[in-house]
Amino acid sequence: MRQSTMAVAVAVAVAIIVAPAYGQTPDEEAWSDTLHAQVTGKAVNVNDATAEQLTYLPGIGQKTADNILYAREQGIRFETVEDLQQVSGIGQKTADKLAPYVTFNGPTTATSKIGSTAKKTTGKKIARPTE
Repeated sequence: MRQSTMAVAVAVAVAIIVAPAYGQTPDEEAWSDTLHAQVTGKAVNVNDATAEQLTYLPGIGQKTADNILYAREQGIRFETVEDLQQVSGIGQKTADKLAPYVTFNGPTTATSKIGSTAKKTTGKKIARPTE
């Protein structure tokens, strides 16, 4: 009985840590992915991470990390993995690889590269203008 009480306490604590800002509740799939990222200690908060931290994610290189930062500069706040598909370099396959490791609030806990890289996608996406 004591272990189950402890498990519930830990689950509640984790839920509080990853609870979204402003009292918004993410959909069930996004909640599951965020919880997995926080529990495994391999989470990257795409709304606050540096370019280097973003490159820890599978399928995200420097150019895509720069595109994510550019989207944030444009006022975009990501709330779901699907939102990331607005960014040039992130398609469905990459988004699927990112899902277990991204979070949209809370700390970035990943300290090194996670997984492998994915193919680049094409289409009309948000990208930093070239100069």
